[in-house]
Amino acid sequence: MAQERISRLLSLAYERTGREREPDAISKRYVRLAREISSHYKVRMGKMEKNSFCKECNSMLIPGKTCAVTLASSRGQVIYKCRCGANRKIFYK
Repeated sequence: MAQERISRLLSLAYERTGREREPDAISKRYVRLAREISSHYKVRMGKMEKNSFCKECNSMLIPGKTCAVTLASSRGQVIYKCRCGANRKIFYK
């Protein structure tokens, strides 16, 4: 049940991110709630769920809207740079 709630909160946060009328504070609140549920009930988030938000400011990482994407092919990684300045590195083969 906790996993369903986490995925629902993250999908709501994704839908609300980047809208002009609604502030990003609502989506950040949803991400923070999802992280709190995950830690309280000791439920792990999936790899895609974990990589979809910034761990520093709790904003959803949407390329072109909330983050910049860089490909470091020599190191085999994709770098997402959030508006807050934090980097998220995702490795690929």
